[in-house]
Amino acid sequence: VSLNYDEAMSWYFKAAIQGHTQAHYSLAKLYQFIKSDSKQAFFWYQKAAEKGHPDSQYQIGKFYLSKKNIELAIYWLNEAKDHGHETAHAELLKIERMFFQEHLLFSEEHAEDLKPLFSILGLFY
Repeated sequence: VSLNYDEAMSWYFKAAIQGHTQAHYSLAKLYQFIKSDSKQAFFWYQKAAEKGHPDSQYQIGKFYLSKKNIELAIYWLNEAKDHGHETAHAELLKIERMFFQEHLLFSEEHAEDLKPLFSILGLFY
């Protein structure tokens, strides 16, 4: 059996424009791994993530993490975790550990500066 990714993309696209969440996700994976088009992959992951697709929410969270946008990364990883995505939960725990390791060295005089970051951590629970 030969794989025809262009034909698969064509069928997924037809389903995606009709609003099928799994097709959004499948298109994103093909764009990410076969076409190496991160902009298109992000576009389709975002569509699926907004419809509550946990794997897409995780991928969006990882994208924001790679861009150092911690607040959006935490938001999307939290969404994925809330939909039962175990890897997203583990990723959130890693972020939490990293955050505390980096910021525990601050003195009390910097505590006020850290309040916005502590509020982000409130999303974990």
